[in-house]
Amino acid sequence: MATRSRIGIQEKGGIRHIYAHWDGYPKHNGIILLKHYTNAAKINLLMELGNISILRPLIGEKHDFDNPNKAWTLAYGRDREETGEKAIKSKNEDCFIKIADGSFAEYIYLFKEDKWFCAIGRNNHFIALDEYLSQFPESDFYPC
Repeated sequence: MATRSRIGIQEKGGIRHIYAHWDGYPKHNGIILLKHYTNAAKINLLMELGNISILRPLIGEKHDFDNPNKAWTLAYGRDREETGEKAIKSKNEDCFIKIADGSFAEYIYLFKEDKWFCAIGRNNHFIALDEYLSQFPESDFYPC
């Protein structure tokens, strides 16, 4: 079963964001974002992929959607050649959360002020992702 999430970056004039279908929970996507997507340049490359099936430590290259490279992010547009999968832009956090809710996202990630934040479930409150994850033992995390 999918754990949907949305991943976004604060930009001048709004938030650019994508949908991520699998493993959206903080112990997977959250850890990968904290460890591997640490600057705006790399996050912008992720946004250029558009909506993704699964987030991985590396952006990677075009590869077989049905037999993917396990280290590379799997994207609907790039890897399955679907259309209409580009990142979208919301004017503010409230709009970002409404769109996430409409796509049944259980977790929302936002990179702003050089830091990752998350909102969990239907909670409209963003908290620092590293602080949220600090309450769990490291053995619980996705091994990336």
